[in-house]
Amino acid sequence: MNVGSDLTHADLARLVTRSVDLIDRHQSPSGAYPASPTFSAYQGYAWLRDGAFIAEGMSRVADPAGPSAFHAWCARVVGARAAQVTDLTNRASRGLPVTPADMLPTRFTLDGSNGTDAWWDHQLDGYGTWLWSLHLHLNRHSTDIPGTHEAIRIATHYLTTFWHHPCYDWWEEHVDQRHVSTLAAIHAGLRAAIALGALTRPLTEAAEEAIEGISTLVAKEGVVGSTTAPGSVAGQTTTPEGVTGQTMAPQGVTDQTTAPQGVTGQATAPQGVTDQTMAPRGVTDQTTAPQSVTGQATAPQGVTDQTTAPQGVTDQTTAPQGVTGQATAPQGVTDQTMAPEGVAGQATEKEGWVGGRTTMARLPIRPATTAMTGAGGARGETKGWVGGRTHLTKWLGTEAVDGSLLACVQPFGLYPPDHPVAVGTVAAVEESLVDGYGVYRYLEDTFYGGGRWVLLAGFLGLNHVAAGRTGAAMACLRWMAAQGDADGELPEQVSDRLLAPGRRQEWVERWGPVASPLLWSHGMYLMLADELGVVA
Repeated sequence: MNVGSDLTHADLARLVTRSVDLIDRHQSPSGAYPASPTFSAYQGYAWLRDGAFIAEGMSRVADPAGPSAFHAWCARVVGARAAQVTDLTNRASRGLPVTPADMLPTRFTLDGSNGTDAWWDHQLDGYGTWLWSLHLHLNRHSTDIPGTHEAIRIATHYLTTFWHHPCYDWWEEHVDQRHVSTLAAIHAGLRAAIALGALTRPLTEAAEEAIEGISTLVAKEGVVGSTTAPGSVAGQTTTPEGVTGQTMAPQGVTDQTTAPQGVTGQATAPQGVTDQTMAPRGVTDQTTAPQSVTGQATAPQGVTDQTTAPQGVTDQTTAPQGVTGQATAPQGVTDQTMAPEGVAGQATEKEGWVGGRTTMARLPIRPATTAMTGAGGARGETKGWVGGRTHLTKWLGTEAVDGSLLACVQPFGLYPPDHPVAVGTVAAVEESLVDGYGVYRYLEDTFYGGGRWVLLAGFLGLNHVAAGRTGAAMACLRWMAAQGDADGELPEQVSDRLLAPGRRQEWVERWGPVASPLLWSHGMYLMLADELGVVA
């Protein structure tokens, strides 16, 4: 295992230079940062989330012109969708149905257009992450970026209307759930929007209400507490010292209030719909519930939660009688693990109808995770109850742990680094998902065999820095650097210690080798290197 222990400070600094050069070279003339310039599934596309973190890394260590151009591109992308946001918010206010296919995408072509191929696009976190990144950049550099004030207002209107609705997570999965890392990104973005001073009074009030609602909802349903037995997530999460898990992020919100519009924090769905549409950045093997449910989850303001990817991809599966696990969808898009060479809806392992869904054979749990209580959890996820700690969960109402939860503490600041929930969250991720400073996304990951993600090691390092563990943070940076190839290009994930090695080849046959370079990996390297004073 390459841990980078032999790398010198000069070696680490050279990768800073290499990362800046690589990102600069691949930035589109439009200002967009492509996710990966060569990987077949990402080529020609830019994500708001990826780009915002790339821009933050570049804003810290490089010429500010590059990230300024990215933020100007984002302003144009968001500004061009003002009429769509107005229509969506008007429909929602009247209780009319709004589906994920109606919502703004979070990945775009490099010229700012919507993509024409089917994708799992409805991800709210990208808009919050962009606002967060923009605020930091403008605070750091005195510059005027055209179009940003109007775009800030549009993005804020969109997020304050829909923050409490389910959407896909970072890995483009589980559209029927409300993900804690998504809520943290929105929380950070709305705080940034207020601080940027571009909002009207009504928008400021709406943003404040949403911030309060997110804090309350996460504390009630997104925290597993030390006094709560596994399998029974409660809102009153107290630590042994009597510190309540209800302590909110900014504004000191308490756990006694309800979210806007009386949101209960439960993403309900008819007949136990599961809605795990598969996606390139994360594949699970589970499909939907019996009785041919179409994936419509109920939500406030009449928003439906259909797992309809772009171009009307549907989420329908058949009922238990003669279940085949095949999802019907235009253009061959399915809701199941995609077998090599485009076999529609066929999972590659023997499966059975369990608890109203098709499930894959369970993966063995690594010895490092044996402290975790039980297995199962929502949709077959391994439960996230780690050592009795109070910690954030993958989505509301589960106990599962996900690598993206690291961002809730650093850099999004949903909880301060010394808060028991923050301390417990980082520890839970370390105990269940970290292996040699590399971080798995979640334990049942099968995408390219389920490797350790370089960018998640960057988030782990940022949390170590914030907690004063500089040595551990430097070890994360060295591990990240050691995963580069001879040209210093960092991949999306590494394949030396896979969770599901038998699932790797199907993805290689589908899309080729793991994405490399992944510019988000380089952006996270720059962020962590800057925190540690490793400069070119």
